[in-house]
Amino acid sequence: MSRTKGTIVLIGPTTYASDSVLWRIAETACQGHFMLGVQINHGKTHRIPVGLSASNVIRCNFGQIAKRLATWR
Repeated sequence: MSRTKGTIVLIGPTTYASDSVLWRIAETACQGHFMLGVQINHGKTHRIPVGLSASNVIRCNFGQIAKRLATWR
């Protein structure tokens, strides 16, 4: 992870409870990298995992994802 610029978390119905997801979020924050959450089910809002700010969560929209990734410099 140290060679990445950030982490994208795909958020579904059980993502919030995944130990590996929670570890990756914590490690990303520890390294000061960018983080983006993407709600993957159209029309549904799933619980956001601890450590991922709601302001960094968007709906699954490729245009929005590309726009956010372009800021990861």
